[in-house]
Amino acid sequence: MPKPTEHPYLFFNARELAELRKRLDKPPLRERWRVLLKNARACLNKPPYGLPSVRWSLGLCGLTAFAYAVTGKKAFGARAKREALHLLGQEAWHKEHGYNHGADLGTSEAAMACAFVYDWCRDLFSDAEARDFRSALLARSTRIYLRSVHEYRDWWTDNPVTNWCGVCHGGNGLAALAMYHEEPLARRAAHDARAHLAHFLRHVNGTDGDGHEGVMYWLYGMAFGHIFWNAAARLFGSDGGLYADLARKRSGYWLVHLLGPDGCYANFNNMAENCFSGYRTREMERSPQATLCALFERHSPGGDRLLRWAADTGGSAFYYQGSDPLWFLWRSKRGAVRRPPPLADAVLFRTSGHAVLKARDLWVAFNGGWTSNASHANRDLGSFILVWKGTRLLHDPGYGPASTGQHSSLTCGKQEQIHGAAGRFTRFGSGQGFQAFSCDLSAAYPGWLKKFVRHGVTVNGRYLVLLDDVEQLGPGRRELELRFQTRGTIALRPELRRAAIRNGRAALHILAAAPVDAVVGQERDALEFVRVQPFVRRMQETFVTVLYPDGIKDASPAASFCVSGKSGTLCVTHSGGAQDEVVFEQIRGNWSLAAVNGASARKLASGERQTVFRIDAKRKRL
Repeated sequence: MPKPTEHPYLFFNARELAELRKRLDKPPLRERWRVLLKNARACLNKPPYGLPSVRWSLGLCGLTAFAYAVTGKKAFGARAKREALHLLGQEAWHKEHGYNHGADLGTSEAAMACAFVYDWCRDLFSDAEARDFRSALLARSTRIYLRSVHEYRDWWTDNPVTNWCGVCHGGNGLAALAMYHEEPLARRAAHDARAHLAHFLRHVNGTDGDGHEGVMYWLYGMAFGHIFWNAAARLFGSDGGLYADLARKRSGYWLVHLLGPDGCYANFNNMAENCFSGYRTREMERSPQATLCALFERHSPGGDRLLRWAADTGGSAFYYQGSDPLWFLWRSKRGAVRRPPPLADAVLFRTSGHAVLKARDLWVAFNGGWTSNASHANRDLGSFILVWKGTRLLHDPGYGPASTGQHSSLTCGKQEQIHGAAGRFTRFGSGQGFQAFSCDLSAAYPGWLKKFVRHGVTVNGRYLVLLDDVEQLGPGRRELELRFQTRGTIALRPELRRAAIRNGRAALHILAAAPVDAVVGQERDALEFVRVQPFVRRMQETFVTVLYPDGIKDASPAASFCVSGKSGTLCVTHSGGAQDEVVFEQIRGNWSLAAVNGASARKLASGERQTVFRIDAKRKRL
């Protein structure tokens, strides 16, 4: 049982605060500290936000309460106290949603805001004020949270996938920790939150530190979960080995790899494309990876150059406006990394099923993961994003659109992919002049397809080749259609089985090399898309598509796919006359990549092989 202690104690005590003040005058903390003070001063004359804008309330409480704890200036503490009291003056912090009875996201965000204020500004409360504050916080947060866990058994309480699990246990749990020594009911809630988050934080970080819900939701749940876990680890004297486990998984690398060269994430799994739109941008909401990457780097044995670069270059949640207080507490004392360490050219995150292939100009992110039946159920297996020279040419529609036909994948008779299906990578890796993957997505189409395997090959870092190996289940022949979603402008050349997507100074040529009767068209759903389908419906079909980016004035290449026996050869002829050959072979009735321009691909590794490797902390700084 932790001993009673004086506030502040959740993240720092008076001695540690004195040490932090010294660091704030030096890089890399100095620049962000100036931003935080500027943001905190801007909060002083703002009217209270309250529940309608609870995230802004959380940001204001965090900024001003932390500024008070560090500087001792009472104006900051008074503003934080005013905001927290305004929140506690609301009649209730939760709503009946039908699918949820007790604590919800708003409850948890308000609870965390009040926890910051109570811990960091406790000396501004009289004993009577503190007693009233705790009474209101118990009523608005702790009692409702305990009902969710024990009486209502709300859907998120034991769901280790959803962000709700991290947010609700984390926010309400932190409020309970702030009252731990004074309120028996808070002690009960704190232990409940600790038990649930111990499971959540291990499970939500997959084999390679990745997650099922996509970057946006993963970050949301992780942030709240780790805020609680750090405070609990201090209070109880142990993190239970969690951070050693996350260091082994290289948590944080997924965040860096899935950020495209255009400054936007691979926005799979119900995420807006402009969410967390990049490092050091002027957008209000910047990538919140800075704070978590600082945390992960702090717990990496010997440090981690990639995570430290991400921590110093990334941003924070919009309500902190680039100055998350936790970043200052979690940023290690190790020196800054000025330039980004080089990333692997081909990396597969095995739990999420997200793969990234990159070259100097070409960047492709592919989703072969899971159509979740435990969170946001996007039916988007097989979809991908393509960026060339910093311009996104193939897009995911983002937040909201969830149907298969709204993603760059395969539709079968207009049927939807099912919930709870997972892709399986059978091959992944690189060879001389190419990168490649094979992903079996058949499980997403039960009753309709016997086989759907999507093969992707980048050739000399220049363009992407897709071979889609499809076999239907009888009876009947359903309409098969490939879709390529874009926010660009589409121009069709159906007589040549091709289309071109234009966006700014970049173009993407889409060439249907197979089947020979391919019909290329254009439609719109959530986005405009190019569709490719055979004129004649067949039980077995092989689609071969060349996705060739270039400048808008450059001539498109020519492509043909010839099958001879059990071998299929794709020939791509560039405008200058040079030619590439990509050879596939059939093994037990399934296509498999054999060679690219004479370089064998037969020894390509399976999708079970680890490809995420830690940057060596002892290497010379770039």
